[in-house]
Amino acid sequence: AATFLLLMSERPQSLPATLRSRCQRLYLPVPDGAAAAAWLADQTGRSDAEALKAARGAPLRARALSLGEGMALRREWAELWGAVAKRRKDPVAAAAAVDREALAEHLEWAWIWLHERYRERVLAAPLDPRAAGAWEQVFTELAETRRLAQGTAQPQLLLESLFVLWFRQGQRALGGA
Repeated sequence: AATFLLLMSERPQSLPATLRSRCQRLYLPVPDGAAAAAWLADQTGRSDAEALKAARGAPLRARALSLGEGMALRREWAELWGAVAKRRKDPVAAAAAVDREALAEHLEWAWIWLHERYRERVLAAPLDPRAAGAWEQVFTELAETRRLAQGTAQPQLLLESLFVLWFRQGQRALGGA
């Protein structure tokens, strides 16, 4: 009888090359939106398009978000980032409000959320050079923060740096200054 070992990774490039060379790669695409929505509704007993969108179409992740506190947490994060951009929340306090255990998840969410805000801003009107520069700084800092978060950097300091920049550039990036 054959024995199979199943190794799944969202980042196969981080696995050693000797291990990757012995693996057969199977790519599992995200199902189409209608099928994922129908499955999610069957699993949770309700339609949850917001969870499916937050999970970028991945139905299992959407189910976890829908049944747990994931969507409420994402709404809190959106309010937090919005308050910092409008200078209603201190960036250090905002950084302290994010659970250290959820740092990677928060940074992934922030990447998606900021890209959605950027897309909305660009579609609304052409970016002036100052707004474009603000967005470039924010995305560069966020990419660096995500990289550093994979190491031994202090989560609080990473988030403080990111929120301070968003405090300074958020209004300009969103078109409010």
